[in-house]
Amino acid sequence: MAEKRSKEEIVAQILIICRKKCSKTHILRSANLNSRNVNSFLHQMVENGLLSVEPGAVPQYTLTSKGQEMLETLREIQRQIGHQDPKK
Repeated sequence: MAEKRSKEEIVAQILIICRKKCSKTHILRSANLNSRNVNSFLHQMVENGLLSVEPGAVPQYTLTSKGQEMLETLREIQRQIGHQDPKK
């Protein structure tokens, strides 16, 4: 059985996915999350300024400069503790 991902790993994965504008459905599928989890993560990440959301018929999520800084910090922490670097 696969090891459960930490919240930090999921956040890093969502940040990587959102480097280009994308829909909630794309994030859900790419990060392998259910709708309840993706809604919770996206809400928190938008509230904390890590992602911006462009409203519309299909809202689009994009990484902010604060989100980019967070991604770099998470990568550095993972390198320091010896975890595999998330996809670039």
